[in-house]
Amino acid sequence: MSTEPPTDTAPSSSADAARPTAPERGRTAHDDRATAHVDHAAALPLDADIDVADAPRGLRPVHLRPRAVGLVALGGAAGTGVREALALTWPTAAGGFPVTIFAINIVGAFVLGVLLEFLGRRGSDEGRRRAARLLLGTGVLGGFTTYSTFMTDTANLAVTDHALGVALAYAAASLLVGVAASALGVALGSRIHETARRRATLEPAPGETTRSTGASR
Repeated sequence: MSTEPPTDTAPSSSADAARPTAPERGRTAHDDRATAHVDHAAALPLDADIDVADAPRGLRPVHLRPRAVGLVALGGAAGTGVREALALTWPTAAGGFPVTIFAINIVGAFVLGVLLEFLGRRGSDEGRRRAARLLLGTGVLGGFTTYSTFMTDTANLAVTDHALGVALAYAAASLLVGVAASALGVALGSRIHETARRRATLEPAPGETTRSTGASR
């Protein structure tokens, strides 16, 4: 005969059912925001220029569509022209720190962070948002910034001008400050989107404004 005490199998009370579990009690608002961010990131495509939904319909990839190519070409020509004009206006002396190209790449990284974060939070990459990304992001900012000139300047400083210290400082500053500028741009793009969203939520619809005006008369 078993001598173990009987097990309490009575159903738990409603208070016990409503009591949060240990993980729920330790959950914070920061955890909720982190989960939402992960869900948002998981919904984004790995490559915005590959439309999986368009494949069964036989549509061309975005980079093979004449309109998309035209937007990138137009923006790239404008961005490259502005960069070249700035480089010719403020040239770099032999052995000197390439301030102009450095500033161009940092500004471009910052603006690109703002643009892509804002567009990504506005909705899926299609229609006007895609056109803006291709024209302004891939086109204008892609032509405005320059990785090739950055690498050429670094090599010339180290090999031709024998200014290894300047070359290392230029390379390190470009990478570190560029990453920081991109992060700041992403933060600003997110802030702009949230501000616009809250403003749109607080503003009444046109029909509601008309009804409230008529009721007050």
